[in-house]
Amino acid sequence: MSASGGTKSIAEESKEQRGDLSYHYFHNEKGGDAPPAVPKKLTEEEAAAMHRTTSEQLVCGASLWNTAGTWEERGCLEWVQEQLKARVVGLSENIASPPSDDKFTITELKSCTGEASVVCTRGKARHGFDLELSLGWEAIIGGPTIKGVIDISEVSRDTVEDDELEFKVQIDSDSKKESEAAKDKAEAQAKVFMRKIREQLVAFDKDFRAKAERRED
Repeated sequence: MSASGGTKSIAEESKEQRGDLSYHYFHNEKGGDAPPAVPKKLTEEEAAAMHRTTSEQLVCGASLWNTAGTWEERGCLEWVQEQLKARVVGLSENIASPPSDDKFTITELKSCTGEASVVCTRGKARHGFDLELSLGWEAIIGGPTIKGVIDISEVSRDTVEDDELEFKVQIDSDSKKESEAAKDKAEAQAKVFMRKIREQLVAFDKDFRAKAERRED
């Protein structure tokens, strides 16, 4: 029934509920001009709550729009490359007891390729990586310096944790003129040195996990 009959129609009730803030009100009755937005200053409590919400959503660069904690993946390869370079370059070990100067040293992270990311889902962050590393090294063996490369074909959470890293040791062409005994000793030392490299990879894995759980950029 109409309003004249004492009973309000659905349209009339809807109009009353919208009041003077609806699109139709400003479009039909005010010539389409809505009032300007008025800025509202947050209270200290509101500002603190907003900061907490924002901080909780930052997971290795995770988007702030993801308030529902739906599935999202963020790449972290650049951060991983920096961390591994800082951990392994300069790592060294004496080959013989002093006063011998014989030493094995990782001199360069030649390459670090693959994938590294943090996956955010259901409010939780999980890290993962699948990398190939190429490490330059040098060994001082009784005077001459022999150089080479350690190639690690698969570096992942599983291979690091289970100590199943597959690697290949190569001698640089410039060092092949050295004696076979010196080259054999340098190559053997490179293989032994893998235990130190794995120790650093284990520590890196823990740091990466902690970074994800702290929900950092």
